[in-house]
Amino acid sequence: MKFKSIKAKSFGCLEDWESPEITQDIIVVYGNNEAGKSTVFNMINTLIYGWNPASRDLNPYIPWGQSQGECSAGLTLNDGSTMEVNRRLKSTAEGKIIKDEKLIPIGNNAIEGAEYLPRQVFDEIYSITLEQLRFPHNSVWQKVQDQLLGGQYASFIQPVSKVISKLVLESNSLWRPDRHGNPMDKKLKEELKELNKKLTDSLENEKRISGISKRLDEIKDEISDIIERKSRLIFLMDKTERLHPVKKKLQNLKELNEKAEGAKNYDFLPQNPREELKRLDIKTDNLDKKLKEAVLTKNETESKLDVYSPLDKLIYENRDKIKLAIKSYGQNISDINAASDLSNGLLRFKDRIVNKAKECLQGGWTSESLKALKAIDEAELRAGLSSFKKANYNYKEHNLRMAARKSHAQADEGIMFYIISALLIIIGLTSFVLSTGSLIKVIFALVFSTGIITLYAAYSQKSKVNKGSGLKEEEKQLRKLDTLREEALNKVKASLKGLNIAALRLEEPDDSLLVDVNTLKSLLNDWEEIKNKKDIIDKRLSKGQQEISVLLNILSLKGSGDILSTINMLDNLMDKAEENYNIHNNCLARLNEIQKAVEEIQKELKETIYLKEEILKGIQTLDGENNHEKLLKLEELRDFRQRAHNIKGELEREYIGLEGIIEEINKLSGQPEFILDEESLARAKAEREQLDNLLNNLNMEAGSKLKEMEQRQEERAADDIKGEIESLEILRKRNAIERDRLQLMKNIIAFSDRKFRDENQPDILLRAGKYLETITGGRYDRLYILEDTDTYLEVRLKDTKETIDVNKALSRGTKEQIYLSLRLGLLDHLDDKKESFPLFLDEALVNWDSFRLNNVLTLLKDISKKRQVFIFTCHKWFKDILEKDIKGQVINL
Repeated sequence: MKFKSIKAKSFGCLEDWESPEITQDIIVVYGNNEAGKSTVFNMINTLIYGWNPASRDLNPYIPWGQSQGECSAGLTLNDGSTMEVNRRLKSTAEGKIIKDEKLIPIGNNAIEGAEYLPRQVFDEIYSITLEQLRFPHNSVWQKVQDQLLGGQYASFIQPVSKVISKLVLESNSLWRPDRHGNPMDKKLKEELKELNKKLTDSLENEKRISGISKRLDEIKDEISDIIERKSRLIFLMDKTERLHPVKKKLQNLKELNEKAEGAKNYDFLPQNPREELKRLDIKTDNLDKKLKEAVLTKNETESKLDVYSPLDKLIYENRDKIKLAIKSYGQNISDINAASDLSNGLLRFKDRIVNKAKECLQGGWTSESLKALKAIDEAELRAGLSSFKKANYNYKEHNLRMAARKSHAQADEGIMFYIISALLIIIGLTSFVLSTGSLIKVIFALVFSTGIITLYAAYSQKSKVNKGSGLKEEEKQLRKLDTLREEALNKVKASLKGLNIAALRLEEPDDSLLVDVNTLKSLLNDWEEIKNKKDIIDKRLSKGQQEISVLLNILSLKGSGDILSTINMLDNLMDKAEENYNIHNNCLARLNEIQKAVEEIQKELKETIYLKEEILKGIQTLDGENNHEKLLKLEELRDFRQRAHNIKGELEREYIGLEGIIEEINKLSGQPEFILDEESLARAKAEREQLDNLLNNLNMEAGSKLKEMEQRQEERAADDIKGEIESLEILRKRNAIERDRLQLMKNIIAFSDRKFRDENQPDILLRAGKYLETITGGRYDRLYILEDTDTYLEVRLKDTKETIDVNKALSRGTKEQIYLSLRLGLLDHLDDKKESFPLFLDEALVNWDSFRLNNVLTLLKDISKKRQVFIFTCHKWFKDILEKDIKGQVINL
């Protein structure tokens, strides 16, 4: 099975992605971390076996924000036939293949040729990562050997040795032939012994419970007799206690109703007329007082309306303009301070310009100096100075050379010439270092230069043999050089544009002249920049002053002359105007509230007077010489009626069916058993108390017996213990059967494992040995498994035929080589004579040294003849080696 193309419409981080046509058998999938290498492997897994999990919401390879996942590929099978596979996951998982121009739906099942190999085996055997080649502990290596060499191809299947060990442990936990340990059967025997002892105690306890039950029946009969006697006594007492109080209350009710006759005629009056009249009098006085206070407050509030003057009104109407002026206060302060600072800056720069002009201009700073300085071109002046310096140097050199030729014949004069040159050099250099003025420095620099030129000319002239010949030609050349020097000097003077430079300095100008000119121009530019800033601020201040003046004219006010003081004045006037405006509006609102309050007070006062007159009018029909006596009489009548009403209410609340009780009282009034006196009632209560004491003693005895019986009944019944004993016996028999079953399973698994290893391990180890020989360059050539030993796996040295214990004597790097060889041998064994699956290597070889890497690359070329090899890497150097050495086809992500 080989992939010819892979396409992801929407799978994980890959959307609308398509690989180039795959023409090689070794494919290098190259990309940085998180570029999608693992996504490509999982997409190939999905193409072969289907979506897992087959849910759009749970599958992690459905792109974010997408409603489905989809991928497809073209494959070539071992028999040369081709097919196209398409997988899609929406609400359900869909799959189809196109083979021999036929469309075959496959749902979420594996493709043709992959049915024999489970997905888990494919994931763990056909994909080799860098992590799988690292072995921190020997126990991990042992587990890998069990999986690869014992037939457990995937990690989800436990090794046979581990399963057999678990079966032995589980069997021993049920029963052991010796007395060691604490197996289940031993525990069950001990429990049976304890239960037989409990059964004897339980039978004795049941006899004691039977005796207690007989005594409880006797107590029950005695209690029944006492209760019957007590019931009759209570019946008689109940009638007395229940009916006698009712009779007394009925008599009292009759008397009160007679005294309260006529009280209902005054129900229209308040409940407590005296208190009500007093309350109305107080309310009338309070309302009169409130009315007077409200009128006084109204007058005071009206007097405050005039605080809002016409000037306040005018200021408030122009408040927006005033607020803008107030808002500009900060800007004006900033501008005034800035203008002051800029003025000081102008004075400072003017002083610096004047002082600098005194140093380098004849007659100091003048207005003509300003014009000339602005007209000077720096580039022109620099070029003129450079031309003059060159022409002056040529002229002086030629002049000195002529003088040297004339004096060469006189030796004494020649010696004197050297002495004069040396003196000029010493004087010029010393004076240049010690002097401070720039003009003086220029003069001594010329002296130093003259000494150097004189010395050079004397030395040059001394070496010439021809003395005195060609002087005329030299003089002609000197005049020509002098003309060029004068022309260059005139250009320098012209470039200064009439700037009043000292005449002595213009005889031989140098670069210091350019420095001084540039310094003056820089100071002048800084002065003009400051002046421009000050002009802008002055204009802004003037504009603000004009706006304030216009505002003062609108308000008919006079300013103080100072703009800041004027703004402060406007700010104060604005605050006062706003305050007065608020006072004026508050007064208007207050007057409206006061008027409403006056109207409400007058209305309430009128209603209060009316209520008082109605109460006095209503009591006039009562007995009494004055209103006070009439009110007392009304209260008396109402008290009698209220007491009668209360008694009637109590009777109705406390005695349900009052009419029946009254009828019962009338019938029993003449019967002798109906007890009416307190003495008879007291004797009945004493007799009932004696019965209660006797009853309490019997109940206490019965309670004690019941408690004892309950405690004994809480103990386990004999039948329960017998049942548990039977259950334990049954459990012992089941444990014996389970122990035999586990032993049988252990023997069957061990036999099957041994048979599988005998049939399959030789082929796997033979294939793995060939791969190991290639990877190690012929150092090792065979692998062996030793049964029933601690060594388990050994490797053979090809040259000496010596075998080495893999677990003890080999480095981790060699173990990685053995592990890779076993995996490759297992691959060939699994799909031998079946559809061959691709091999996937994910960074598995990046840490191998060059020798091992070259060997394994050679091996991969051989493997690719049978199966396709996918190598995933993020290392460019590794990608370049694969592309160059084994012609791997690169797929860039």
